[in-house]
Amino acid sequence: MQRFEEVDGLRAVACALVIWHHVAEAYAGIAGGSLWMHDFAQACNLGWIGVLAFFAISGYVIPSSLRGGRGDGLRRFAVRRFWRLWPPFWFAVLATWLLTPDQFTAARLGWNFTMLPSLGGQLPAAGHFWTLEIELVFYVVISALFLICGRLGWAVITPVFVGMSAWYIEWSKFPLPDYWQWLLLFLTMMFWGAACREVVRFDFARWTGARWVGLTRAAVLGLATGLLALRPLKSAYFGWSEGEAGLLRFGLTTAAAIFLFLLWVVLKPVRSDWLARVGRWTYSTYLLHAVVFYGGLKLIHVFDLAVLRGWPLPVYVVLMVILGFAAGGAAFRWIEGPSDRVGHRLTGGRRE
Repeated sequence: MQRFEEVDGLRAVACALVIWHHVAEAYAGIAGGSLWMHDFAQACNLGWIGVLAFFAISGYVIPSSLRGGRGDGLRRFAVRRFWRLWPPFWFAVLATWLLTPDQFTAARLGWNFTMLPSLGGQLPAAGHFWTLEIELVFYVVISALFLICGRLGWAVITPVFVGMSAWYIEWSKFPLPDYWQWLLLFLTMMFWGAACREVVRFDFARWTGARWVGLTRAAVLGLATGLLALRPLKSAYFGWSEGEAGLLRFGLTTAAAIFLFLLWVVLKPVRSDWLARVGRWTYSTYLLHAVVFYGGLKLIHVFDLAVLRGWPLPVYVVLMVILGFAAGGAAFRWIEGPSDRVGHRLTGGRRE
C-alpha cells in the first residue's frame, strides 16, 4: 500500500499536539513559570485537535487496505491489523501496569489486553487508549461494508458519509446516550477522511473534461467538508451567542481539526521526509508517551528530586515530546516494526 509523506507528517504533528496537551496538564503543578503553555493547550484543546486529525487520517488510509475477494481480503485485513496493532499495544499495557500496578485488578488488566476493556466494564489502562476502541469500531464497520459491497469505492463511501453527516448535523434531536453521539462524530470524521481520499483519486476528467477538473474537485471537497463542518460551526455560533465557553471551544477546535487535515493532506500536501519518518513511529509514541511523562513525574515525586522541579513549563513539554518520540522510535524499531513484518509475511502483501 502506498505511503503518503503528508499523512505521516500530519501523524507526527497530531501526536506532538496530544503530548503537549497531556504534559502541560501533568507538569503544571511542578513548573516554575511560563504556564501560558498549559493555558494555551487547554484553551485550544490541542489534544482534541490531534485525536480528530488521527481519526481523519484513519479514514483516509485504512479503507484501501480492504481489497481483493471478500473472504480473502477480509482475512488479510484482519491478520495485518492484528500484527500491526496488538503486540505494540500489549507492550504498552504491560509498561503502564508496571508503572502503576496498584491501579490494576486482574480483571482490568485482562480486559485491557483485548483492546476493548469497556466490554468488560473496565477502564482503559491509560486514559488516551479510549481512541483505540473507536478505531476498532471503524474497522468493524468498514469490514461489514466490504463484505456486503465487495469494494469500498466512492459508490459505497459517499452515501455512508452523507447519511452519517446528515444524522450528525442534528444529533441533538436524537435521544441517544452521550457515548453513541460522540461515536457518531468520530465515525463521521473517519468517513469524511475516506470521502476525501475518493475525491482526490476520482477521475473527474472523464466526466468534466480536463479544463474543469480542478474546479469540480474543489466544489466536491467543499461540499463534503461543509457537511462535516456545519455542526461544529453551528456549535461555535451558539456557544458564542449564548456565552457557553465549552460549546464554543468544542465547535472551534473541531473545525480547526477538520481544516488542519484538509489543508495539510488534501489541498496543499505538506511533504517533509524527516517529519514523515518520525510520523511512522507515532502509533508506538502515542501508546507510550504517558508512560514516559508519568514515569518522569513519579521519579520526581518518589525521590524528591528538587533539582527537576521549578523548570519553565515549555522545558518540560519540549523534553517530554523528545523523550516520547524517542521511546516510540525504539518501540517501533524493536516491537512494532518486527510485528508488522510478521503480518506482512503471513499475508504476502506490501507493507503499509
